[in-house]
Amino acid sequence: MRLIRLDRPVHNGQGGCRGCSGCSGCSEKLLLLSVANAISKVAWMMAQRTNRTRTRLSPEARREQLMNAAAGIALESGLAGLSIKTVARAAGISEAQVHNCFGGRTDLLVALARREIAAISARRGALLSRGNSRLSRIVISTLNYLHEAAEHGPLLQRLLRDPDVRSALSPEWEARRSRALDSVVSNLTVDGDAGTQRATASTAALTAVSLRAGGIVAGRRAPFEMVERLCIAMMLAGIESNSRFMASLRQDAEARSP
Repeated sequence: MRLIRLDRPVHNGQGGCRGCSGCSGCSEKLLLLSVANAISKVAWMMAQRTNRTRTRLSPEARREQLMNAAAGIALESGLAGLSIKTVARAAGISEAQVHNCFGGRTDLLVALARREIAAISARRGALLSRGNSRLSRIVISTLNYLHEAAEHGPLLQRLLRDPDVRSALSPEWEARRSRALDSVVSNLTVDGDAGTQRATASTAALTAVSLRAGGIVAGRRAPFEMVERLCIAMMLAGIESNSRFMASLRQDAEARSP
């Protein structure tokens, strides 16, 4: 925008008056210049506003934008640097708009944690469908978990350190873990309480190995390839031990049957 300078020499047309505001001619011209500048400024501001393309996001897209902003802050500065104010600043919107999508900081963190967990579960389910045997499904599941822990683990670890997030997720986390455990145990169990007990204990132990390996990977405390190799070796050894034990139980049951 180019404005007319008001200190430019002004003439009243009656004989060389320069920069004068005392005579009526110069005063009138100064007033006209001021009005012209004001109109020019308003026109420039309107043009800028027209040229600026603003896109109104849907509620789902806005929530996703805010969770992405929160994830970036959590990974870069930790949860200590994450607040409604910093998320709003990162997203380029007001704090009120953030509150329209999430009631508060904890709601935002819980939603982000659920999104990360859902992404891991969805990918795991898609990969498990490719396994054509129990052994292949276990190996695929373990490998996928380790890779997802490497990708999503650093963020999830930070989120789950927050006691409010852990408290909010605890019921659904326990329900999910119980369903997964029941499914595995049902595939391992043979008739008799000893079989059920062994299957439950073995599954819990192997799950603990996998979770521990995932924590090491997420925390970058050891090379990924090393953790992957050791975890798979331990899982396969545990599966083989289970298979031998279950086979012996079946043989005993067949021997006792008339």
